[in-house]
Amino acid sequence: MRLYADDLTACLDIDNSPHQGKKYLHAHDYVNGERQYARSLTQEELNKYKKYFEEGKV
Repeated sequence: MRLYADDLTACLDIDNSPHQGKKYLHAHDYVNGERQYARSLTQEELNKYKKYFEEGKV
């Protein structure tokens, strides 16, 4: 999932990709247009976006 700033530049990616055999929900921030290394989601981000990554959801 990619979130965009008001100027339509990417500001945050939220991914659910495999890590050591288990899916891992994590985020990548964008700084000056460059994607940063993965970080854990904040509790607020997790509460807000985890529903989009639940099995069987589109």
